[in-house]
Amino acid sequence: MPTASISGTVLNVTGLTVGQQYAMMLYCLYPGSTSYTALVRQPESGTREAATTMWSFNISGYVGNAGTYHFYVHIYAPGQEPQNTNTNIVSYTTQAQTVKVLIRNYLDGNTALTSGSYTGDPGGIFYITYANTQYQTYSEIYDFQYFRLSSDNYQTNYSAGTGITISEGLEVHAYYKSRIAPVAPTITSVTTTKNSATVYWASNGGDGSTGYWTLFYRTATGAYVSYGNIGSSPVTVAGLSPGTTYYFMIRHTIRSTAKYADSASVSATTKALITAFAWTSNDAANIAAGSLISTITPAAWNTLRQRVADCGGTAAAVPTATAGAALSTNHFNQMRAAIAALSGAGTVTPAVVVSELPTYRAAQFANDNAALKEAINRAITAKNAS
Repeated sequence: MPTASISGTVLNVTGLTVGQQYAMMLYCLYPGSTSYTALVRQPESGTREAATTMWSFNISGYVGNAGTYHFYVHIYAPGQEPQNTNTNIVSYTTQAQTVKVLIRNYLDGNTALTSGSYTGDPGGIFYITYANTQYQTYSEIYDFQYFRLSSDNYQTNYSAGTGITISEGLEVHAYYKSRIAPVAPTITSVTTTKNSATVYWASNGGDGSTGYWTLFYRTATGAYVSYGNIGSSPVTVAGLSPGTTYYFMIRHTIRSTAKYADSASVSATTKALITAFAWTSNDAANIAAGSLISTITPAAWNTLRQRVADCGGTAAAVPTATAGAALSTNHFNQMRAAIAALSGAGTVTPAVVVSELPTYRAAQFANDNAALKEAINRAITAKNAS
């Protein structure tokens, strides 16, 4: 009975009868398949006389991808018994033909780093992020930008998420960029008004093209609130509460990595509202309209002097008061002049002359539209509103 065997990529059927007419059909079970496929008939039609005891098929065109192929030959021999027989099944195994793809890595355009590679089956897919490409090493210390392929003459920039089709001779060029570190800014000073703070700061060489700066502020008990991104110094934060301590901090953030560095926190207190002035706890009763005033306490006089300064006036020329000393015309007239010069003070009681002293009247000090108290309080209201 004829038998089949494989030598190289030739399947031979031996045990034939010389001079016998034959027709043969080659069948194959492909890797992963469950049924045999008819491949080729010899001759294409009719029969052919066997010149020797062996009949051969070249199977090289039927074995390609890695795997095991199973073959047998159906034999038709007219006049023989039996006329139709099948040979034994023979197998042929193809090993995977792998390809190594070279990966050249570059830093900042053209500085060569250590090359990597990937080995796989032709037509398979791999990614630049796979092991042995050097991506795992370099992406930790540099920023990956893109890769290019020799298959399109390095004309296209591909992202790390793009699959690479393996082919013989393919070369990949991967490009990385030096990672820019954030630089902590410095807040050099903070000036305040009642409702705002102006922050002066320095970038200390931080890069604005690859990063940005953000100003944060908070109260002593609150969480930081973002003022927003800033680009130059100074920056004024409005809408603050009077007489409140705020803490300011500036952050430099790198866009590509979101890494950041913070300045030291700097505190500043907004100016408090100026409180209204009173000579006593009850001026209406203690400085009664029409009465004479012979004594003004030094503490109250010096407080009025401070209110003039708080309103931006020139208080230095106003003499201070001391216990037991008389309130001179110079005291009064200098105070009166300092208050009259304040914005919003309005009409102020006239200056006095020496011949009118030592007697003062209540209306010069309080409970009259032109009194020192009423005038300074109008100036305070105007200053607080400014």
